[in-house]
Amino acid sequence: MKNNYTVIDTILYCEQQSWYYTEVRKYNDDLMRVEIIRNAYDYQSCVRLDKWMTNGWQTMIAHPIEETPVYSVSYVHKNPDILLFVDTCEPMWALYNKIISA
Repeated sequence: MKNNYTVIDTILYCEQQSWYYTEVRKYNDDLMRVEIIRNAYDYQSCVRLDKWMTNGWQTMIAHPIEETPVYSVSYVHKNPDILLFVDTCEPMWALYNKIISA
């Protein structure tokens, strides 16, 4: 089953010693978001796949930052390679596709 999607929004910014990357997609009738938080401390960093529900964003899947390409990014980087963030999102989107295809 091939799913069509539309990218709704993509944001990358640095604030309070953390990099934040968010990509929001609309899959059929589902509004989905992958959010990456790359904090100065690994234990405060993660990659999450969220789904919009009637009561707000609900986390479906979360992974530690150590298991992702964006692990090498530090908050001291002035201009990190955005492709590291995009590459980190792709496995989460693949997991989502696997879930809805089951």
